[in-house]
Amino acid sequence: MENTHQVFVYGTLKHGYGNYKHFLAGNSNFVGPAVSCDNRFLMRTTGYFPVAKFVSKEACKLVGEIYNCIDDKTLARLDRLEGNGTLYNRERFYFNCTPDYKDRPDVERYVLKSAWIYLFMQDLNEEYIVEDGIDKRLKYSKNEHGDSLVEWV
Repeated sequence: MENTHQVFVYGTLKHGYGNYKHFLAGNSNFVGPAVSCDNRFLMRTTGYFPVAKFVSKEACKLVGEIYNCIDDKTLARLDRLEGNGTLYNRERFYFNCTPDYKDRPDVERYVLKSAWIYLFMQDLNEEYIVEDGIDKRLKYSKNEHGDSLVEWV
C-alpha cells in the first residue's frame, strides 16, 4: 500500500487559487480549514504568493486548509513546486482543523492534525514586503482565545 500524506496549505495551493487545480484537485481530499497550534509564524508576500516562516518569538498562528490522501507522487510534485530544500523546507507541525462534515453533527468540531507545511528558508527582509509596506492580501485577526492569526486571502 502506498503512503498517504496530509498537507497544510496557506497560499496558491488553497482551493480557488491557481496551483490548487494543477496539484491538489483530483489528487487529494479536502479535510477542512485549519489553524496552526503554534503561534510563532511570520507571513509575508512577494505580491504574487505568500511565504511563511517559523520564528523563535511569538508572532501569529497561520490560517489555511488541510488536504489528505496525498500520495508520494503528488507530494514529490509539491516538493518541486515549492523548491523543497532550496526555497522552502517541508516540515511537520500540528494544526487544529475543522473537518468539512456539514451534515455530521456527531463529528468533533476541532480535530488535532499533524501535517506537512512548506516554510520559507530565507530571512523575511524588506525584499518580501510590498512597496507600501502593507500587503492587502494578508488578513490579520484574533480568534476567540485572543490568539493573533494571519491569512493570505
